[in-house]
Amino acid sequence: MKTVEHAGVVYWYGDCAVGDTPNGRSTATGAIRRIQSRGMRGLRVLDMCAGIGLIGLTMLKILGHDIIGGLVLADINIFNVDAMRLTIERNGIKNVEAILSDGLTNISSTRHQTVRCISRMQTRFEYDYWSGKTLRKYAMVPPRYL
Repeated sequence: MKTVEHAGVVYWYGDCAVGDTPNGRSTATGAIRRIQSRGMRGLRVLDMCAGIGLIGLTMLKILGHDIIGGLVLADINIFNVDAMRLTIERNGIKNVEAILSDGLTNISSTRHQTVRCISRMQTRFEYDYWSGKTLRKYAMVPPRYL
């Protein structure tokens, strides 16, 4: 079992889990800046293709439960989901769900204000689940442009 620490969270993961990448850290930093600059609160965040949960959990740790009211981490890789659950448990993090999903399968119909997805093709989407509208779609760019 490997560990990595970021923003006060220790992540546990095995050889078959993926997600400790430099772009994950920079994406979390960019998202945090954007949320803070807009004064958002009580967000329900769905982090798809979450890897080991680095982006979503970093956002929650730094912004807190007042701003991130709920967090769902979803991934298609069971090793990533196991790693996220272990990290959540060992860090004593509350109000976070780690779900095995191949898209929106197994994800509740609760509306999420922010959906973050990085696919294998490195395309990112922001999607309003209820209206069915893609709010924004773009290729991965440095967070300062988001």
